[in-house]
Amino acid sequence: MKGNDLSNVVTPRLCLVFEGALGFLPEARVRDFNYHGSRGNWRLAWQEWELDDLAMRKIWDVTFRQSFQLEVVTYVAPEEGVPALAERLEEESLPITRVTASTPARMARRLAYAPDVAYVYDPDPANALVYGSRGGYLRSIHQLGR
Repeated sequence: MKGNDLSNVVTPRLCLVFEGALGFLPEARVRDFNYHGSRGNWRLAWQEWELDDLAMRKIWDVTFRQSFQLEVVTYVAPEEGVPALAERLEEESLPITRVTASTPARMARRLAYAPDVAYVYDPDPANALVYGSRGGYLRSIHQLGR
């Protein structure tokens, strides 16, 4: 705000792929996740996932110190599973502005019409080049915000 005028500058947004960056599904719980998800009980399905403590701390750091908005994207659940994931992240008091379900190809197409998305962080090396210059392979959670 300058001279009591409201700013029209859009806050840049970072997109973080949930699986492998923030959430991890232990091998022993894959069957239970699939069981609950196939029956539409997404609240129980997302409880099977473990959230990485360091990733949660890094999210807080990036949103407050660097003033980025953070969006979480899941590639393993349909749109019906998004509200339960958003609720799970809200229970952890994470400053996530939006949770969406997508695919890497759809996410890449969306970037053309989302100038506020600064970068997509994907922990899957197979998707390293899908997002062009506005996304890439997340080797470590410490890359978030760089």
